[in-house]
Amino acid sequence: MLDQLKQRTKNLEKCKKHDFRVAVHKIEIDRIHFIICSYLRTCLHKIEQYTHCLLEREEKITDESMATISPEELRYAKEDEEVDLEEGNQHLIQYNPISHLLQNGSVALI
Repeated sequence: MLDQLKQRTKNLEKCKKHDFRVAVHKIEIDRIHFIICSYLRTCLHKIEQYTHCLLEREEKITDESMATISPEELRYAKEDEEVDLEEGNQHLIQYNPISHLLQNGSVALI
């Protein structure tokens, strides 16, 4: 998709200002840009929704070619996972990431 975006941009630069193809190329560039952004939003949403499961799966992988997410997505998942739990504060959080804290008594459900 990025290659298509680059190609359309090059085609747009070759066209004269009043050429009817300019409008078509601009529409095509906007469409491709929208698709890329939509795809990335969906990926981030899935990473946020399944962070714990993804991190568990990635820990078990020994061969990088078997990874299900990119290194950048893995870094995002790890950074999204961290939450500062301050004493006396209340948080809404998924059960799985803090289940071990509940079992050892470090946090409590209300």
